[in-house]
Amino acid sequence: MGMTKLLAAALLVLASGGLQAQAPSPAPSGSDAEVNQLKIEMQRMRGEIDALIAQIGRLVQYIQQRDGLGAGPQAQQNPRGAVAGIPSAQRVNIGGAPMLGRADAPVTIIEFSDFECPFCQRFSASTLPEIKRDYVETGKVRYVFLDFPLENIHPRARKAAEAAQCAAEQGKFWEMHDLLFAQSGNLDISQYGDFARKLGLDASAFDLCLKSGKQTAKINRSLASASAIGINSTPSFIITKSERGDIINGGTIVTGANTYQEFRQVIEQILAGTD
Repeated sequence: MGMTKLLAAALLVLASGGLQAQAPSPAPSGSDAEVNQLKIEMQRMRGEIDALIAQIGRLVQYIQQRDGLGAGPQAQQNPRGAVAGIPSAQRVNIGGAPMLGRADAPVTIIEFSDFECPFCQRFSASTLPEIKRDYVETGKVRYVFLDFPLENIHPRARKAAEAAQCAAEQGKFWEMHDLLFAQSGNLDISQYGDFARKLGLDASAFDLCLKSGKQTAKINRSLASASAIGINSTPSFIITKSERGDIINGGTIVTGANTYQEFRQVIEQILAGTD
């Protein structure tokens, strides 16, 4: 049996209570103190089993994502399987989202990303700079960032997304974006105040924003937009012909930290259609 199937089977057994038979049976007789001690021990064991179920669930998801068996931040890096169209009637609202490039650029790229996702970090470090150099800075692409924290496997991703959006309030989203991805494998909320001061932000305003949860609704809207068009992994992208205003209609979905050449091919196809 493969490792993924073995772990999934173990998870199923645990979730269905298959290990309950291992718990000690109530003593046929004894003092109240002994009975109470037995109850405490059984509760402790149940807590350990619940924790183990959660750990196995996360491990199964990780292996599935690594092997391309399920949706997740490490989707299979197959350039053919990683590109799909979405209906032209499907709309995404990018109003208020962080952007790079000219508002009237002929092509728009929307990234759905997670600051704790290693493939998102790899894309940010290697491919995004090339897209910025050749397309954003030349006025051909408007680049948009939408949050898609996968909290079931990346428990620190949402708060990192909030930190970036709080920095955006002071015009420093992309700078915070870079700092967060530089620490992608070791995110810690205790760092974010230091990041804010490093970027010259009003630290009090930043801390208040982060503690208040005021960015939660914005992140939830990004999550809803992704789900509405079938995006369920990170990083994922919509590459499409730009529309006026904040509404994007249709386009091509590219999933995974693909190479610059794969992005270039899709961008050039859309540019050719806008001539």
